[in-house]
Amino acid sequence: MSKKEQTNHKYQQVGGWGLEERLTQHTKGEHSPNYNQKKQEEKTHMNTQTHIIAMHVTDEPGVLTKISGLFTRRGFNIDTITVGKTEIKGTSRITVSLHCNEKTLEQLEKQLNKMIDILKVTNVTNNSIVRELCLVTINIKNETTRTELINYTKIYPAKIVDMNHTSMTIEFMDHPEKIEEFLKKIQKFGIKELVRTGIIGINKNK
Repeated sequence: MSKKEQTNHKYQQVGGWGLEERLTQHTKGEHSPNYNQKKQEEKTHMNTQTHIIAMHVTDEPGVLTKISGLFTRRGFNIDTITVGKTEIKGTSRITVSLHCNEKTLEQLEKQLNKMIDILKVTNVTNNSIVRELCLVTINIKNETTRTELINYTKIYPAKIVDMNHTSMTIEFMDHPEKIEEFLKKIQKFGIKELVRTGIIGINKNK
């Protein structure tokens, strides 16, 4: 018996596999149903994007606390959250944006639908109109900066709502991605203050 065979034989006697058998089992494992399922789950977990969920809720004290508590207990991280009145008296609309995969989103919607205070849950991620309002104050160092900022407000377009010798406040309402693009353009001038409302969305007319 060769030295390799003796080693494998000795390993098998204590309840293990030889090197060749371990390699064979490893190869088989890559083609097993459990292995393929695990890889698919890993792929799904990695495929994340920003989702927008709108909830019609009863206009009662403590509802927002209950919903945010659910997110916290389940480990869901909220990117933005907005609350406002609706067309129906006694109800409010809470819009939440979060970064997650489809499986996580499905679990979240099931949990939200179980809550008594939530009347309706709507996914407004796709086929919808999404907006966010941004107010930003930029430092003005000289007339060149002022002229460039005015030109940017015409391109996007944005609206100048306040201005003095040292700063300019701009109002910009659009899709969140457009806002990010606008802020990247003007950040070179020096952003003094930035306020964003959070995302709201409504389904398009069918």
